[in-house]
Amino acid sequence: EVAEHTIASIFTMGRRLGAFHLRTKNNDYRREVEPPIRRIHGQTLGIIGLGNIGQRVASLANAVGLNVIGTRRDMTQLIAGVRLTNLAEVINISDFVSLHLPLTHDTQHMIGEPQFAAMKDSAFLINTARGGLVDHTALAAALESKQIAGAVLDVQTPEPPDLTIPPYNDPRVIVTPHTAFISTESITDLRTRCFENTLSILSGAPGKFVVNL
Repeated sequence: EVAEHTIASIFTMGRRLGAFHLRTKNNDYRREVEPPIRRIHGQTLGIIGLGNIGQRVASLANAVGLNVIGTRRDMTQLIAGVRLTNLAEVINISDFVSLHLPLTHDTQHMIGEPQFAAMKDSAFLINTARGGLVDHTALAAALESKQIAGAVLDVQTPEPPDLTIPPYNDPRVIVTPHTAFISTESITDLRTRCFENTLSILSGAPGKFVVNL
């Protein structure tokens, strides 16, 4: 679900669906947008964090013709369809930068003023991971100075945020209420896994679905 939400975000921003939706609701039928619309096929997606979700995003992105680059802690493990590189290059050359990593002391505000300054002014940020990964004050400033083209924020700090202030009230920012993981099927899976994990621990077996940060 998170991977699907990410790909949907890429098309929404890349095809300017949000901008056109807002315009047409205000009886505005203009087609012109800045930056200009480019074909999604052949653009570059930069993935920061290549665990299960990041790899699923990469697989879906490959299927629609995106060039996928990425960075992770373990740079020795090759991932099909992804060119591994350093964080700086991911930031510098990506048309879409997507975050898929946990929030820790080391990753707090890892996307801030220096990173926004290094991004393309036509690039979009997508965060479906944790709100604290992004310095939202710096994001608001980057949008104000047109350092980047827009953002999709499924997670924020705090949740819910004050939707009346930047960056959340910026029309170039799509905010969703931490719903990237939600579907009828995912909720069923979540309940099933909780039940299975409880039974496993009660039986003396190791817990399932353990995440070590």
